[in-house]
Amino acid sequence: MPNTSYVVAEVVDSRWYGNTKSKFPHPFVQYMVAWEGYGPEENSWEPFEILKDTAMPALQQFHERYPSKPKDHRVKDNPNRGTKRRR
Repeated sequence: MPNTSYVVAEVVDSRWYGNTKSKFPHPFVQYMVAWEGYGPEENSWEPFEILKDTAMPALQQFHERYPSKPKDHRVKDNPNRGTKRRR
């Protein structure tokens, strides 16, 4: 059976997810992902764990554009943010 891998085209949204009304709530962040080669109807909500090894640049770009959106604490700021290339 072939191993199918999916490539993140872009992170388009984020949200808090989980049962916030339970006795011991533990909400976490999910990311809405647009997949390369697939239409918007195939976008899906994914946890950080699924994205951490292959989509960190896309996560960083999303949070640079939308700093007030929910952010998983493990997403590190882009070290190149705010720096300009000199010619």
